[in-house]
Amino acid sequence: MTTATTDGAPGSLEDEPLEISFQLTPGGWEPADYVEPGEDWQPLEDGSFESPDGKTRTWPRADPAGG
Repeated sequence: MTTATTDGAPGSLEDEPLEISFQLTPGGWEPADYVEPGEDWQPLEDGSFESPDGKTRTWPRADPAGG
């Protein structure tokens, strides 16, 4: 189960797939198809990335080398 952070975005992804994205909609954060973060995306402290427009958060694919 995910928990919410103060900004309404998901905070804990322990039970979620390693590749996940959320889209900000008028109803709040909704699960979305995985989006690979681009070079212009902002890295966040929880390991996710935020899109330049702030409407998509994504957790990157696991590094096969374990990093």
